[in-house]
This record gives sequence, C-alpha cells and structure tokens, in this order.
Amino acid sequence: MKRSIVVVSLACALVVIMGVLSLSQDKKGGQEPKQVTTASGLKYTDVVMGKGDPAKSGDKVDVHYTGWLYENGKRGTKFDSSVGKSPFPVTIGQTRVIQGWTEGLQGMRAGGKRELIIPPNLGYGAGGFPGAEKILSQFEKGASRRRVGLRPEGRAPVREGALLFADAASSEVIGKVTSGGFGPSLNAPVAMGYLPTSLSANGTQVFAEVRGQRLPLQVAAMPFVPNTYKR
Repeated sequence: MKRSIVVVSLACALVVIMGVLSLSQDKKGGQEPKQVTTASGLKYTDVVMGKGDPAKSGDKVDVHYTGWLYENGKRGTKFDSSVGKSPFPVTIGQTRVIQGWTEGLQGMRAGGKRELIIPPNLGYGAGGFPGAEKILSQFEKGASRRRVGLRPEGRAPVREGALLFADAASSEVIGKVTSGGFGPSLNAPVAMGYLPTSLSANGTQVFAEVRGQRLPLQVAAMPFVPNTYKR
C-alpha cells in the first residue's frame, strides 16, 4: 500500500519534518508535541499526527521535505526543499536515503508531519554534506589519482577507454583515457585521463595501449590551447 508522507530535513544534526500527504489531524488538547530520542540518537517530534496504519520498512511513501542546517541548537540555513514540487517517493529501507530518513519515516501515519533532528552519524557524516568523509579525507591526505591532459606523440589519436601504463613493457595498468580525439586548434591529437598523483606532473611520459601497441604520451597542462578572451 502506498502512503504519502511529508519530511523536512536539517543537516549537521539534520532536522527533518516529515508529513504524510493524505488526511491530517491537529494536535489534541492543545498540548505541545513531545520530542522522542531513539537509541541511535535520532530525535523526532510528531508536529501533526496522521491517521491509518503506521509506516514500516518496505512501505512505499511519498514524501515532502524541507532541510536546514542545525546550527547553535536551532534551524539555520535552508539547503533543500520539495515543497511546491513533486513529492519524493521512498520505499522505506530500500530507497537509498540517509539512515535518519529510513528510521524517522517508520511509525508515521498518512497525513502526519514529523520533525527529525538527525545526528551526523545518521546523516551525511561529520562534514554535514553528501560524500563528506571521502572529500575531507582527500583534502587532508590528497587524492590518490588526478585527471590530466595527455598529448600523444605522433598523429594517431588515443580514444576513450585506452589503458595507460608507466612504460612500454609494463603489464600493470596505472590509469585510463576518459576522452580523446584530434584537436583541430592544435592540429594534433589530445586526450584526458586519470593517473596516479605520483605520475600526474606535466611532462611525465606514459604509454597507452592502442590496437595492441603501446603509444607514448606526455602529461600536458590544460587547457591545451590557452584562453585569449577577456572577462
């Protein structure tokens, strides 16, 4: 059975307000909604109680959400919202969303609205944004590979997918060409690809395998043709 639920989300500790898009029900007796803290550290408050069976893992729901950064104990910068757009479909426990959403959607009822305060470990990590763990690690330790410009020697172009090697005899693949062709502005072949950081300096020679042969290339600065326009 497909239910419609609305969610509002905050990052750092993320705050998410979720609401089911069918019948809604006001708070009873004018009481302030109670905040609940789960064993995982997720905090939620049912701002509007819904009706019907509670949502559970495997249920399909349509969600509206708004997200803010949670700064100094309160809502800060809004970073995303589905309000005014199509709802976001979620199959609880199957759709790839942050863990705080998966846990926070369960127990909601159609027409309800729930505020979630999602700790970093259930959201986007300590960095507070998608991919934070990997990106911050690369800032700290450096990336293991880099995208580089490549200038094949001779006139033969090196195309996308060609494997790269450190020398003409090596069997160890060190990278791959991501795009390549003939550059009319240079009247010469050009390419781009990924190489280990240790081999990414301009002027480094590597080899690409093309039709069973190893062709030499030089790592080159990009853009291949310097810009001449003025801003």
